[in-house]
Amino acid sequence: MFRIALAVALLSASAALAADWPQWRGPDRSNVSKETGLLDEWPKDGPPLAWKATGLGDGVAPVSVAGGRVFTTGNAGDDVICTALAEKDGKQLWSVKLGPAAKEAGVMRWLAQAAPTVDGDRLHAVTASGDYVCLSADTGKELWRKHFAKDLEGKKSGWGFCDYPLVDGDRLIICPGGDKNTLTALDRKTGEVVWSCPIKGEYAAHSALIAAEFGKVRQYVVHLGRGMYGISTKGELLWKYTGLSSGTANTHAPIAHDGGLFFANGYGTGYGLLKPDRKDDSWLAEELYRQKAATAPWLGSPTRVGDHVLLTTSGLACLDWKTGTVTWEEKKVGRCTYTVADGKVFVRGQSGKLFLAPVDPKEWKLASEFTPPRPDKGQPAWTYPVVANGHLYIRDYDTLLCYDVRDPDRPKKKVPDAVFVPTPPDVVAKMLELAAVKKDDVVYDLGSGDGRIVIAAAKTHGCQAVGVELDKELVEKSRDRAKEAKVEKLVMFEQDDLFEADFSKATVVALYILPTMSKKLIPKFDKLKPGSRIVSHCFPIPGVKPDKVVRVTSDEDDVERPVYLYTIPLSKEKPGVP
Repeated sequence: MFRIALAVALLSASAALAADWPQWRGPDRSNVSKETGLLDEWPKDGPPLAWKATGLGDGVAPVSVAGGRVFTTGNAGDDVICTALAEKDGKQLWSVKLGPAAKEAGVMRWLAQAAPTVDGDRLHAVTASGDYVCLSADTGKELWRKHFAKDLEGKKSGWGFCDYPLVDGDRLIICPGGDKNTLTALDRKTGEVVWSCPIKGEYAAHSALIAAEFGKVRQYVVHLGRGMYGISTKGELLWKYTGLSSGTANTHAPIAHDGGLFFANGYGTGYGLLKPDRKDDSWLAEELYRQKAATAPWLGSPTRVGDHVLLTTSGLACLDWKTGTVTWEEKKVGRCTYTVADGKVFVRGQSGKLFLAPVDPKEWKLASEFTPPRPDKGQPAWTYPVVANGHLYIRDYDTLLCYDVRDPDRPKKKVPDAVFVPTPPDVVAKMLELAAVKKDDVVYDLGSGDGRIVIAAAKTHGCQAVGVELDKELVEKSRDRAKEAKVEKLVMFEQDDLFEADFSKATVVALYILPTMSKKLIPKFDKLKPGSRIVSHCFPIPGVKPDKVVRVTSDEDDVERPVYLYTIPLSKEKPGVP
């Protein structure tokens, strides 16, 4: 199924539509947008300016975009503020105080480009002083808060706290540092500590953690002050690697791909590729290669595109994933930040100039460049650009510029509505059990991913089942898996948009989609045969009262998830009635 999450293919992150950008480095923390239909070249003076907003505060954090809103943080006097703008016109919706502002030191403030994390109807923000605040995304109302030092005994680097909370099921994974709660899982609704992984002598760094699978074990990978660590989803330390840590700051996000883990660091260290794996009960992070290089010290966001990696140096470089060999380096852009969308790299130079180029592993090919207006040309312009829903966002301290980079002559290619992450088999079984699936049922999985729910329904219950999936590769993979399971005569996989698909013959519908998405499907649900069941993983259907809610803790990752059961006709909640 489509698992709604921040958060790589194996990353459970915050829920978001595919073209949204709900957190630092995007929906799957890859720094690659799924956006399509964008301009290949810009006019001489740049793409059209859609709107301009001010009042964000003196800050360097990029924006997060989700649910029709744009979020960011900044300093306003002695306070850190979080501000929400309307995505359509940039008008301020709300602005609230998070806590006292830290006195950030010069260029080192660029280490902490801590964009807020959007978690459905919630927002998570962290300040350099250590305040962690959970807000209502709708109103900015504070729901709960923690302090990394006071509540969690965290230990910061010399440049303040920085964290990028990872939403993983019902949990939030954070990095306070310190001996006791080095990596910590919180209950995402209450903020209460679920587990902690203590690593003596460690302190929080400035790198975003990721979730990945190595040695057939799902784990969190984080680069802390003294080394890189793999930590199980139950909080157990699995392995560590200290070969590329800097005593000054570790800021580059790790990248997991094909059993390998790419990592980089500045301050004269470089980059390398690891292969974390286990043999029996022992873990080893094998070093496949390590290269010394002048990697950017405080601008860390390596990005994999196919079999290559883009990396900031004194300019922008392209590396071969398997060997680390530099295929090209463009120094004319200077020390820069960047993001990737629609096969193009959007680069922002130190002076504020923007560059557009196709992603080509063989050479740098400049397509366009222009310089947006700047409030203070003497300050570096290193806030990372963001591309979301056809627009390019450029933060310049208190000011945000939003450019329309859609190509009216290129139809926008449909992309999946969310990032796919495999649902654990025991959760799949519980969903089918809760829906009381029988042999005469017809099960539809809307956003079927690799087909596991469809195949399980047919194999376990002997019923007909249909998967609706937009991703062509996943559809083909599902068909192959069905043949392997010998249920190909009972199942069918349709490459289609779940909002346009005809599932009127369904007697059971399986969902793992955002509330905003399931709400749009209610008119179709209402047309289903009375007695048909809908089973929804993690997210309720807005405005509809469930018949039953069960909580499932998977043996695979020890994450607790709610599963909701509904029966047709749906029991609609009356507005204003709790």
